Amino acid sequence: HDLIAEAALAWLPAAIARHLHGEVAQWLQAHGGDPARTAAHWLEAGAPLDAVPYLRAAAQRAEAAWQSEEAVTLDTQAGGILLAAGRRREAFDAYFKAGEILTAVRVNAQLDALADRLAELADDDVQRAFAACLTIVALAHRRRWAEARAVARLALATARRVQAGDLEVELLWSLTVLDWEQRDLQQAMRYAQLALQRLESVDVAASRLDLRETHLKLLHALGTIQFSTGRYAQADAQLETAWRAARGQRVGVAHTLASSALAQGDAPRARAWVDTALADDDDDRAHPNTRATTLATCAEVLV
Repeated sequence: HDLIAEAALAWLPAAIARHLHGEVAQWLQAHGGDPARTAAHWLEAGAPLDAVPYLRAAAQRAEAAWQSEEAVTLDTQAGGILLAAGRRREAFDAYFKAGEILTAVRVNAQLDALADRLAELADDDVQRAFAACLTIVALAHRRRWAEARAVARLALATARRVQAGDLEVELLWSLTVLDWEQRDLQQAMRYAQLALQRLESVDVAASRLDLRETHLKLLHALGTIQFSTGRYAQADAQLETAWRAARGQRVGVAHTLASSALAQGDAPRARAWVDTALADDDDDRAHPNTRATTLATCAEVLV
């Protein structure tokens, strides 16, 4: 067992310990061992490049388990190893993935550092456009809307020129959010519709981005905008499509449907969607702010 091996290794000279760490790593590798533990042994064996695929696999596992910060740490560590080995493109991919995960958790100095690192590593137009995705989030967080929009439009033009459909969809989503934040709902709706149209011709399975999540966000955003502008039938259709497609990522959709039903004076349907929203929040381990929004909608329905 690898834990027994670790205890024994602690008493051995460093040179022998490195060799044994390598043997443990090989054994774990051959027997489907935990990727994080396998990576740790390769690192202790002085073979960081051998650890990289296991660091990336461990990051994927952590992300799937909602351990986002752990996933960011692991992908960033893999990026550093690859960069030190001169494997710039692979390092770029690892750093980008770390940034992509981080944008869903929080925007902070770590994201700024990742955005700067990607900008430095970008060797072609496609990579520069990918790097722009993080820069846009960082600028928007500082409410530097005009700069964020300019970066997004330039990157979108690049994505279209090189026919990177997945990136085009992601940048159209960014523009949707930027115009929504500026209360330009008509323009935001136009970008969301363009993104959904472009998504129809993109091979989601082959995408370098998590377009399934982007698809859900676009449906939710478009439905919310339509609800805000009084287009209730269209809004309900979009939101119900988003809710059915979401499976495990339904946070926020049901309470918007409840608000729409309430605005239309349909109290029974509003109550039903509030009950669904509360259940979704529990299932999806909603952020406290999301839970508060659901409870506020619940209060409106019960008044």
